[in-house]
Amino acid sequence: MVGSSLSVALLAACGDRVGTTGGDVQPVVLRTQDARFDPAQVAWAHLFALHYGPRTYTLDQAIRGLEVSDYGFFLRLAENPRDMFAKARWGFFDGETVQLLPDSVANLAVSADGRYVGWIDWDGPLRLAGRVAKVVVVDLSTGRQIFTDSHGMGGDAGDDLEARYSELTPTFLGFDADSRYAYWINASGSGERVRWRLGAEEVQTQPEAEARAEDDGQAGYRSEVVNSYAGRSGLSSPESVGLGYPNWSPSGDYVAELSIPSRTSVFDANNLRPIPLNLSSRAQYFAGWLPGDRLYVVTSPKRVRSYDPTGPDPTQGRIMVCSLPAGTCTGDARIPGLRDLVLPHNPSVLD
Repeated sequence: MVGSSLSVALLAACGDRVGTTGGDVQPVVLRTQDARFDPAQVAWAHLFALHYGPRTYTLDQAIRGLEVSDYGFFLRLAENPRDMFAKARWGFFDGETVQLLPDSVANLAVSADGRYVGWIDWDGPLRLAGRVAKVVVVDLSTGRQIFTDSHGMGGDAGDDLEARYSELTPTFLGFDADSRYAYWINASGSGERVRWRLGAEEVQTQPEAEARAEDDGQAGYRSEVVNSYAGRSGLSSPESVGLGYPNWSPSGDYVAELSIPSRTSVFDANNLRPIPLNLSSRAQYFAGWLPGDRLYVVTSPKRVRSYDPTGPDPTQGRIMVCSLPAGTCTGDARIPGLRDLVLPHNPSVLD
């Protein structure tokens, strides 16, 4: 078990390339080491404990959010562990220390190859109407910011930024499978879908309504965004495949059906042939995809229909890792309680 100490990641000016509407603030610099967390392993957190494969780390603050990279972990850390709704702040944990990010950082996502991270920073460039949101992308192999952009985030004279952002919340979506593009939604029109090709100087905008395309002859939403744990949740519309809430594996070879609470069903994505999982528990919460055609689920003797956010947590759970297409599942770890369980790209399995 490894303890950690907290330190603040100071923003240092270093002449990094920025987007065409780059900010007037200093770029982020993270202290990163080698890619020692590659390949991806089972990851989960419970209160102060972060579990990654066979390793367990103990943090000084409760963990309320988790994103995994090859270079370390991005954790949303809460000041008050007894309050599930306490204010939390993102930090980067390299296995030894935590570097706190600005408390204005939100919507953080890591690329599928574990090398890049992006987010929305609400404390962006100062414009006539006030400070606007900006997109930030960092290359974790160097720890340096390589892009920032505030295109379509408003801020002209007379613009009510609070009203704008309440209706059109800027959202960083993530990266494509090959880390060629970063994607986000800005605060213009009805919410434009924007992408930036890594290393390019320009961004491309596309209204959300126009981001719908033909998918094998049927109307479906084609999302290039891939998360190594959460998969491709928007590869095509539910209607086009006949599943209520499809969640594709990063490779696109398998799809999990998640429309029924506490139930995980898996299919071959090529022919929608069901793949039975040898799970005997009544409740199975999807936890994440893993390399080598695997996934892991959180099992429980019964579905948790309600829970006390402040009192004792009587729930029980276990992590099971399943291999595809065989459908064989083996136990990996016991979970102290499902209420405070945090998974990659999923802050709560009980929502």
